Amino acid sequence: MKKNSQADEMSATGKDRNNRRSRRRRERRGSALVEHAFALPILFGLFLGMWEFARAEMIRQAMTTAAYEAARQGIPPGSTAQEVRRTATSILQAARIQGTVDVNSLTPTTQEVQVTIRAKMNDNSWVAPVFYRNRQIVATFNLRREGYD
Repeated sequence: MKKNSQADEMSATGKDRNNRRSRRRRERRGSALVEHAFALPILFGLFLGMWEFARAEMIRQAMTTAAYEAARQGIPPGSTAQEVRRTATSILQAARIQGTVDVNSLTPTTQEVQVTIRAKMNDNSWVAPVFYRNRQIVATFNLRREGYD
């Protein structure tokens, strides 16, 4: 009979250990849930902020490229402001950017081509803008026309 009582004691201590382990696991699960509840909104906000800044930089770069290419179109003598505007608009459409294109008047005596593109972030953002709300991105490019020294 003595052997059975030792076996009972051992099985009781084994059960206690298992109960303590399962209790610790449950407590850890609760703390992990709380940690996620704090961390996920912060990480989500950082992700959306990075996305917004990346989109703004992409828009700025595409607008600069469009202004440069359009200004190059206006360098040769005989180019018109309408051709320059069409070039910039086609590049903006390819990049899915809504903006306005301004070109200075191109006459035979105009020495410089100036292209300015403006786009509102509210119209071009992929997510609801937070940092760039009601902001406008502007890209301007000036090039000297051919035939003028």
